[in-house]
Amino acid sequence: LSYPSEIVALDRHDAAVKDEGLSISEQVTRELKRKKKEEKAEAKAKAKAEAEAEAEGRNETKSRKAKTGKTDKNGKTHKKSKAKKGKQTQAPEINKDGIQEGFESGMAQEIAGSWAGDEKFKDGDIMYNYCSQAIFNPKNERKFLTWNGGYLDDTDGSCKGSGVDPLNGSVNSPDWLSIVLEPNESYLLEIEQKKCLKATECDYDVLSSGDFEDFQVVAKSCGAHLKKDLINVNSYSCELYQINLLKNADDLTKLVAVLTYSSYEDGYINYKCPLKPTFKKDDFIADENAEGMAQFVLQGGFDDSWKNFTAWECNA
Repeated sequence: LSYPSEIVALDRHDAAVKDEGLSISEQVTRELKRKKKEEKAEAKAKAKAEAEAEAEGRNETKSRKAKTGKTDKNGKTHKKSKAKKGKQTQAPEINKDGIQEGFESGMAQEIAGSWAGDEKFKDGDIMYNYCSQAIFNPKNERKFLTWNGGYLDDTDGSCKGSGVDPLNGSVNSPDWLSIVLEPNESYLLEIEQKKCLKATECDYDVLSSGDFEDFQVVAKSCGAHLKKDLINVNSYSCELYQINLLKNADDLTKLVAVLTYSSYEDGYINYKCPLKPTFKKDDFIADENAEGMAQFVLQGGFDDSWKNFTAWECNA
């Protein structure tokens, strides 16, 4: 007489079962129920593991997509946040607030005011166009920079091509609001360190864009700022600026700033800056450190001191 394997397994499973006075059929039934329960538990564990693996795969796919930009409800691709390197974790205390060699505390006074214009941001081979506005505010002990802009995807990539012309101060019009509200990005930074650059490090020809016909450059200021992101933790940036005072035959003046920036982590001790301030596409692409560049026109200063270039801190 031979018995099913379930009966043989009784000897290994639980010897106490034999002492309960159960018949062979009752022991078989009990063992079958035990095995069925174990199989059900194993199936449940397997299903859970597969679900977790699937979820991890979706997150990995989402992460890959985030590196190439984001897509809105209409399927249009937008650039990823300029704060892409920021981590929502506590930044290490490694000399993050230390004044770096060649820098001093503060912000150059000639950059103070409200600015607007075209901005370009690169992510690998992808170039993103923005119409942006920035306010450099020196009116307190802490020097703040607020920056916001609207992504330009169905235009020629310029503010003017979107019905907004910073050259004529129309950033105060309803057209401007329609640009920056959807879609838009906003940043709040604190400018903590500054230094002047040599004239040879600021040789971009601002007149080469063709936006300022009949104007001549009468003065330039050139420098660098180190900034801390106040929203994205552990995100820092270095921004190079070239400020150009323009004047035409009618004595009309414009102040044009060319900005190029890069970002880094873990404090100012790790700062890296672009090679030069520029708004030339080829130079921008060739500069591995440069992540973004902008050509801004002053929309309004806190006073008229910007016209007195002899008082600028970093005359080039």
